[in-house]
Amino acid sequence: MLIDLNGLRGNRAEYSLELAADQVDLETDGVSIGSTIKAEILIERSADRVRVSGPVECDLNIDCVRCLEPVTKRLKFDVEAGFVPQEHFSNESEHQVDGEDLLIDVYRDDSLDLAEIVREEILLNLPAGQLCVADCKGLCEKCGSNRNLIDCKCRDEEIDPRWEALRSLK
Repeated sequence: MLIDLNGLRGNRAEYSLELAADQVDLETDGVSIGSTIKAEILIERSADRVRVSGPVECDLNIDCVRCLEPVTKRLKFDVEAGFVPQEHFSNESEHQVDGEDLLIDVYRDDSLDLAEIVREEILLNLPAGQLCVADCKGLCEKCGSNRNLIDCKCRDEEIDPRWEALRSLK
């Protein structure tokens, strides 16, 4: 959804955004959108900055980091992003960057793509190390079986040759 910033009345506008799961490709292995993405976006424009804020929520299908089984996770967060026109950045000289500048992005042609902003914010808010259950046993290193479903009876009898000398200390 492309928004023309010159068309904002009173330098402020609210948008309800619904994106189907297949409209947004996260381009990340093991993670996909599992439901419609819903967002209520507020855009505020001042002299040289644009602020985008509002709640976003959707379901994610994430692979468990131990057993690779899919897990559905509800994701809710607030977008807080700032933008400045591309003209504010030049390649001619070096600039010192402070902490606030790290939260600012650039917009071009007096427009913002809300779908792309929401996509980027989802990527920034992905949970790390998602497990299917807290005590997930993972996959067997020998046969690849899911240890949560079966006891594969594989034994780890191979000993690293560097530890072989300790075998005689029994």
